[in-house]
Amino acid sequence: MMYWYFDPCRKQHPHRSSHKSQKTAERTYLDELQGKNVKINRGGPNSIEGRLVSVESDYLVVRTMEGTTYVKTSHIKSITDLDQSSSGGSTGGRSAGRSAGRSPGNRTGKKPGFIKAANFKGVLSALNKKFVQVNWGGPEKVEGFLADVGSTHILVVSAHQKVDIPIDHIQTVKVEARRTSGGSGGSAGSGGSADAKGNNKTATRRGAAPVNKGTALKRRSGR
Repeated sequence: MMYWYFDPCRKQHPHRSSHKSQKTAERTYLDELQGKNVKINRGGPNSIEGRLVSVESDYLVVRTMEGTTYVKTSHIKSITDLDQSSSGGSTGGRSAGRSAGRSPGNRTGKKPGFIKAANFKGVLSALNKKFVQVNWGGPEKVEGFLADVGSTHILVVSAHQKVDIPIDHIQTVKVEARRTSGGSGGSAGSGGSADAKGNNKTATRRGAAPVNKGTALKRRSGR
């Protein structure tokens, strides 16, 4: 298992040449992890595990159990190579990661199964007017309808409330797929309740007949 810590203050580095070499090293390491299982951030509510699908200009594309997630690179504290222990060596493992992450799209010419934009803001623009989850966890996690994407903020309607979120503070974003399945489930649920009501009415009608016959028999016997 191998991990890499990112310098959160790299934008304020006093030496430009050192900053450039640091950024190049980070980019190289991320490129070598494509197609491999990784863990972004060591722990806490913002720790994400999944397969690193693509490395873009300022964001990563990670396939997780909850769907494709777009992670802004500037908010990453560390990234761990979860396949390192079983790869049989760092060079071979990274070469396999590069070919697994890049070959399919380049050779077949098919469109990638994720949003490929110029930057992270472009991803937000592509998700406009959709149900999304902003941030992975913790108190800053917001689920709702992405109503608008501005130059510096986005507007999310969550639980009938308008939430204004600065784009610089967004760590991750992904499509909230549960809303789609929930809608169909709701329809099925309403249909089920309607069927249940119909069955109850039928049962009531069927149950009413014996009671009436019994009452009629008692009246006849009384006579």
